[in-house]
Amino acid sequence: MRRTRWNARAFRSSAIVALLGLVTGPAGRAQQPTDPNQGNPPQDVQYDQAPAAPATDPPSRVVRLSVAQGTVSVEPASVDQFSPAEVNAPLTTGDRVWTGGNSLAELQAGMLVARMGATTDLTVTAMTDTLAQFGLGQGSVHLVTYALDPEATTELDTPNVALTVLAAGDVRVNVDPVGQFTDVRVLSGVVQADGNGLQQTLGAGQAARFSGFTAVSMQWLQTRSADALDDFSKQRDQAYESGESAEQTYLNMDTVGAADLYQYGIWLPQADYGNVWFPAGVPEGWQPYCYGRWTWVAPWGWTWIEAEPWGFAPFHYGRWAIFGGRWGWIPGPPVVHPVYAPALVVFVHPGNGVSAWFPLGPKEPYAPWYHSSTLYQNRVNASGLYNRNVDQVRTVYNTSNREAFGNPLGGQRQFVNRAAGTVEVPQDSLASGKPVRSAMLHLPEQQIAAAPVLPHPLVTPERTMVAPANARAFPPRLNRPTLTTHADAAIGNQQQQQRSQQSAATQPQAKPAPIQRRGFQVQGGEPLPDTTQPNQQPNPQANQQSGMNIQGAVRPPNPARGTQRLPSAVAPTPRGQIPAGSEQLYNRAVPPPTRPSFEQQRQAIQSTDPGRPLTPQQMDNLRENRPVGQPETREAAPHPAAAPPPPQRSEPQRSSPPEQRPDNRRH
Repeated sequence: MRRTRWNARAFRSSAIVALLGLVTGPAGRAQQPTDPNQGNPPQDVQYDQAPAAPATDPPSRVVRLSVAQGTVSVEPASVDQFSPAEVNAPLTTGDRVWTGGNSLAELQAGMLVARMGATTDLTVTAMTDTLAQFGLGQGSVHLVTYALDPEATTELDTPNVALTVLAAGDVRVNVDPVGQFTDVRVLSGVVQADGNGLQQTLGAGQAARFSGFTAVSMQWLQTRSADALDDFSKQRDQAYESGESAEQTYLNMDTVGAADLYQYGIWLPQADYGNVWFPAGVPEGWQPYCYGRWTWVAPWGWTWIEAEPWGFAPFHYGRWAIFGGRWGWIPGPPVVHPVYAPALVVFVHPGNGVSAWFPLGPKEPYAPWYHSSTLYQNRVNASGLYNRNVDQVRTVYNTSNREAFGNPLGGQRQFVNRAAGTVEVPQDSLASGKPVRSAMLHLPEQQIAAAPVLPHPLVTPERTMVAPANARAFPPRLNRPTLTTHADAAIGNQQQQQRSQQSAATQPQAKPAPIQRRGFQVQGGEPLPDTTQPNQQPNPQANQQSGMNIQGAVRPPNPARGTQRLPSAVAPTPRGQIPAGSEQLYNRAVPPPTRPSFEQQRQAIQSTDPGRPLTPQQMDNLRENRPVGQPETREAAPHPAAAPPPPQRSEPQRSSPPEQRPDNRRH
């Protein structure tokens, strides 16, 4: 099946919305899509240029920790502490994951997946709209791209080489514990390996070992038998394919966590809202944004982590509502790229040291509490609000010179979920990131109804939100792997000449290369080895770049970029003698700058506006040791001054959440 993808920087309207389950007639009315089994060929994708989002906007995508089997630990970018991993935790630039012995993990970012084997050290070096970059310090990963965005770069860096994905597929990468060599096995797709003095393209069925640092050498490898990580990756592939087949008519499959929904709920049509997803097996009185906890992830700030295994997509995209006494999730329109939101809620201020929030309902726009442009606000709302008028969705998504949704928190707006869905906890519980269910309060209905709406909680986050506990397992090298980027002048003249010949032979394209899904085609040169033949030795002559034209492949930028590293000793260093901080990874693309420490951010937040994330300029000021300054953007609504932290007190009275009724009232 052909898969279409939308990029958050430059939205492309498509003529194949029938494949996504929604076709618009002359009057903007939804019609039934053409049956793909009738033999009609898929239409070509049509592109139109839309305004690019400002560079200061947050990314439209994050990484989700979707599976954690065994002992898995996470070190957020802003703290030097490993904590136990939480399924559904959002990860972004700078976050690091470690798997202990006999452990497995999976990271999802839309149609990009990284699956980790045991004793693996993997860093999300960059996760932006134009760059998905991982750093593998040691261990094994399967990097799987179900579809490749021609306007974004996907890269995996190791101590020896940088691997850039050129065509969608599955590549297995192993790095030995001391970083002496990197083994690359391409199951499908195409990758390009760049190291000091070397550049090599690998296609399906080929495997190679890259050794050395200042001068990288390569040798071809034989195929080998599958191990636990291969079996795990195959099982997850099957689960994804089943989920995609079941969910693709209901929502955009770039929605992180979309493929999990079919196992845990049911889709039912509802008047005015199309197909609505209802979770199965939830306890009586269940309500959204109650079974989980809050954390702090820059640049978004307040970020929700839901406890249920399916609890990612319904809490970062779309809206919630009550249908017949039952909470259901309404996804956004599938015709635009989904834009991640940290939590789609409205905060209120009951006073007396209490914080409260409720989920946004249908047609209620989201007001980000973090810095963002008008274009971003329109896109995050257009991608999350159900609308059967496709043309209107596209227009709003691309609007950059006006506020399509006005002030979401202004005026006397009535919120449909406020009476039935408000959750209240002590401010200190919110700030410390405690599980919400165990800290819930039950305030009088009149007090909740009279509480003013806030742009964000009036409390400064504590470190325990980001690092709630010490992990039981962590890597032997505690210091983070580093990237020291510079222009690479070590590539040989012969390879430079090959790239020049290839560039001259490439014909200009009128539009971006089509998305290639889980495979590639080769024109010219000899065919690549057949993966069905076991133990076949790859033919190095079959992969010379000067005679290879890969359809659908995305060429990485040149010149190559890498890390300077001192020559390594011939004999590997014993694992227990590895000096801290010695690991460096070879990289091509330049990642964003690292974030200031959480403590720096916390002090700046407390001194400027408690509870509000720092703006990009304030973050830059912290990096450069300048005064943090005041935020340069206004908030969505005024709020009273933040009260000082409440004194230590006895445990307040808690109760179960009120039963939900069809009329959206508490009792």
